[in-house]
Amino acid sequence: MLDILNAALDRLETSGFDPVIFILKSWSASRILESSKDFRRHDTEPGKPKALGLYRNKPAFSPHYRGSPIVVVADMKKLGTWLQYKPKQVFEEEQYISEEFSFSIKPFTRESALELIRKQPDIMKGKDGDIRQEEEVLIELQQRVHVRLVEQFEFEITDNKAGYKISMQR
Repeated sequence: MLDILNAALDRLETSGFDPVIFILKSWSASRILESSKDFRRHDTEPGKPKALGLYRNKPAFSPHYRGSPIVVVADMKKLGTWLQYKPKQVFEEEQYISEEFSFSIKPFTRESALELIRKQPDIMKGKDGDIRQEEEVLIELQQRVHVRLVEQFEFEITDNKAGYKISMQR
């Protein structure tokens, strides 16, 4: 992994890019990077994103990510543009808490709980995997609320030579 990472850093730096490193959902990549002689811990300033440290004097981050394990090495200022939109209001009770976010909270009614069960039938399964009684699940759902927080954006890549994605799948 370090050989591929170093090659990506070298290519980007010799092309005039200023890359950063993102380790996404890969504990093994984080451990390999942190045990390298080229890695050093680095405390970030308050208000700045928390970095793992510096690898070859380039910041390395490990933000939350739900996809497949990858390492991204990129000059984020040159890779693309973040386009932020005001999210479309879907429910009447939604409120804008800023230009970027809409928010709503509402209790489950019997009808909305039945709709959720129809859309997500696995919710009927108990912790042991057995199917529970519908009435039991309805009562449980009606003790909860539905929270909706929406942000709408896209990242438009403007220079695909400004970054590399390294798959951590075996």
